Amino acid sequence: MATTARLHGIQAAVLRVKLRRLDDWNAARRRIGAQLTQALRAGPVKPPVSPGPGHDHVFHQYVVESAHRDSLRNHLNRHGVATAIHYPIPIHHSEAYAGLGLDPGSFPVVERLAERICSLPMFPGMSLDETNRVARAVMGFVPDAAEPAAAGGLRQCRERRVGLGRR
Repeated sequence: MATTARLHGIQAAVLRVKLRRLDDWNAARRRIGAQLTQALRAGPVKPPVSPGPGHDHVFHQYVVESAHRDSLRNHLNRHGVATAIHYPIPIHHSEAYAGLGLDPGSFPVVERLAERICSLPMFPGMSLDETNRVARAVMGFVPDAAEPAAAGGLRQCRERRVGLGRR
């Protein structure tokens, strides 16, 4: 699990300039995250858990939970809202940890979440109109009663891109 990583001088120079903008980007992410959380509070998904008093969240990803994740993602895709599954396989089921002999059920909460979570669009430049469009699309989702809720099994999914489809 070890790695050696080095930045090229040009990469370091670019990142040094970008670092000056980090506080503004994080503030924008907090604002957008708060807007989404407020808009989705009575909706068909469970938004991210509040970090609590004295703590902070910069919403690198805006992850929601739904027992009907796949239907939700299809619904959002039809409404021009891209989603992603960033962590489809619990780490204890990855090849790197195969030698530990951890069977399904070893970490039931993580395994359940691996089947139920997806990320909504989140980036510092997201406008209020875009945020509202995402929220409206999520709020318009009605789970199909015929679809079985995610039970917690694992599936191999390799999706990576989150964004807003343009209409």
